[in-house]
Amino acid sequence: SSAKTDQEWINDFYIPIFNKTYKHLKPAGHFILNVPTKLYEEICLDLFGPADLQIALKKKTRPKNSFTKKDYNEYMYVWCKPPAK
Repeated sequence: SSAKTDQEWINDFYIPIFNKTYKHLKPAGHFILNVPTKLYEEICLDLFGPADLQIALKKKTRPKNSFTKKDYNEYMYVWCKPPAK
């Protein structure tokens, strides 16, 4: 079997799991992701809009792949789900 492409990972894994997790989050809950900036910009902004809070993390060495660069910054992105009406 061949390795998945970036777009296959996005369509088959990231989007479904992010949507399902957020959908079942309690009202007024917090949805927090630690993802590379590229995933935040390419996926999360479209799904959830800008994060309510970004928390910068200490830089760590990560394996280089198409979503990370040697000089990338890593954040935790926080969205606050609206309370129930």
